[in-house]
Amino acid sequence: MSECSLSGRGQGHVSNFYIVDLENFTTVSRRYTGDIHNLSKVIERAAASQLNTYLSANGLMPRLQSTYRKKHSTEAAMLRVWSDVLTSADVREVTLLGLLDLSAAFDCVDHDILLHGLEVAFVLTNTALEYARS
Repeated sequence: MSECSLSGRGQGHVSNFYIVDLENFTTVSRRYTGDIHNLSKVIERAAASQLNTYLSANGLMPRLQSTYRKKHSTEAAMLRVWSDVLTSADVREVTLLGLLDLSAAFDCVDHDILLHGLEVAFVLTNTALEYARS
């Protein structure tokens, strides 16, 4: 099999290309999907931005959460923790710091429970809830 033509590749849209099977003299139409991954990332960022705006505007974000918030970086979170440790040490309090890696936590969450929580606690409905469900 050899490629006969590839039109529009890298121009930000899905296009057709054809594969010619020279042994059987047939042509198979395929769709180029290389930019779909990039498009899904753009849509994901837009949805996350809209959800973040909604949660912030309605006071639904935890006060000390630094992830996914403007002007809240990892460095700022670490400075806050370090400041709390030093403040406790100044007044001779015992300090225990436990660090957990929760990077895979959502892999273990039952999606029905998560969706119910989004619907009840954050009042997500209609399109937003359907997007989360997908």
